Amino acid sequence: MKPDPEDVASDSRLGDWYANTVMFGRTPTVLFVNERSYLSILVPFKPGASLLQRFRNRTCELIGTLVSESGRLRAEEMALREIRIGRTRSRRVLGVMNDFAFHVTYRDDYPSACGDYEHLSSLLWRIPCGPLKYEYPITEASRLLQEGADGVSV
Repeated sequence: MKPDPEDVASDSRLGDWYANTVMFGRTPTVLFVNERSYLSILVPFKPGASLLQRFRNRTCELIGTLVSESGRLRAEEMALREIRIGRTRSRRVLGVMNDFAFHVTYRDDYPSACGDYEHLSSLLWRIPCGPLKYEYPITEASRLLQEGADGVSV
């Protein structure tokens, strides 16, 4: 996949997502991390042709558990319809991605949990993040999704 020359920010409440390939054993896996909440989604790289669709499906499932209003869910789903590949603009997100990859790789249950991407993703949602003042990514994502357009929680 080649980067899109046009650098356009996402219009979703969660904002942009970043991705990096990490190796878990011999399995190439893509770690997607959200810029605003540091919510993370692990998706096996293969088959590569359906990678973005599998990311989109998994992300929409997760967002569906965090929002109660169907209009908000549809808005996030619409924002995820068009995925552009671009260069990383945030070194902070890269640092969090490296930290998450370390946490997953050095877990006691890593060998047995290696293929359970949903389980490993959910563990990452509950790691306090320094850039969030040590809040959990799942808590921050929920707050952002419930926030009104003017920044006020509803």
